[in-house]
Amino acid sequence: MNILSELANGIVLYCRLVSVSMRGQMQHCASFVMLVVGTFAISFLEFGAVWIMFDRFGHLRDWSLAEVTIFYGLVNTEFALAEATSRGF
Repeated sequence: MNILSELANGIVLYCRLVSVSMRGQMQHCASFVMLVVGTFAISFLEFGAVWIMFDRFGHLRDWSLAEVTIFYGLVNTEFALAEATSRGF
């Protein structure tokens, strides 16, 4: 029981720290908006480069553009979640 209560306390503490981090990021609206716009711009430019490569070469070994797009989206989403929940820790 003691291990479970320590785990629960750790999870509660982590949720509080994530909440404080989110509130700190949202405190400066202009900075938050620029961060969001920059992140989207970089993602679209990176995907544009991948699209241009597939347009030029057709495929990369057995990978199609659709498969690489799904993989790219998953990696980008996971990185964004990690960045949002653990930034500054």
